[in-house]
Amino acid sequence: MTTLTRRERERRTAQLFNGAFAVLLAVATVVLHREIIAAHPLDFWLPTVAGLAYGAVAWRLGRDSTSAWFPLLPVLGWVAGVVLLARVHVAAAPAWGFAVMIGAFAVTAAFPKRPAPRPARKVASTEVRPWTGSGVTAVPTEHDLVRRSAHAVSVRTGSATSTFLVSDLAAFVDAERQIADSAPGAPLMFLARAGVASSDSIIGEVTTDLPDGTVFLHAGGEGVPPAAVLSEDDARTFEDWVRSLPED
Repeated sequence: MTTLTRRERERRTAQLFNGAFAVLLAVATVVLHREIIAAHPLDFWLPTVAGLAYGAVAWRLGRDSTSAWFPLLPVLGWVAGVVLLARVHVAAAPAWGFAVMIGAFAVTAAFPKRPAPRPARKVASTEVRPWTGSGVTAVPTEHDLVRRSAHAVSVRTGSATSTFLVSDLAAFVDAERQIADSAPGAPLMFLARAGVASSDSIIGEVTTDLPDGTVFLHAGGEGVPPAAVLSEDDARTFEDWVRSLPED
């Protein structure tokens, strides 16, 4: 049975909120400038259309860029546009500011940063079989949190054992997060891909010889090699297995 997970529900809720807020801003912009639209429509539509385009492009570039400067583009453009249009006495100068925000919220709703989880057929808890590969055994279990128990996976390697929440593993395999760490209260262990951590970090220092993208488990401190390194085929089957587990 294919169902929406909590992560997907949260993602869709955020999309609806951003889309609804963009529409609300658009309505407010038209209402506030209705007299200008009637008397001088070009004074309204030119900065508005330009602001929409700028807001959408600048926000998308800034959000997805690793540069320290690109994320400032929407704010700088918002301020510069309003000031410039006001100085040249464009009556609808505030429309630029509204339009930049509308473009940013609209592009966030249409292209959320959080990727869509891959649809997967969920298996009932009683039907899930353990997964094994590359010296790792993963067994479905439950983990006690503060006020509830959560679906979890007990991970065992030749040298370490720990527990991960299914929701954290699912976020990792769906590329929502770069590193999954063990559940609260469980022995510390990380599931990660080589090349993600900086070369001078504890994880980066012991995975420099691994090809980028290699999935591995790390449970030691500084200088301790990975507890297990998954082959490409095993990593693929493990990801499929995780996606089949009930999350909520």
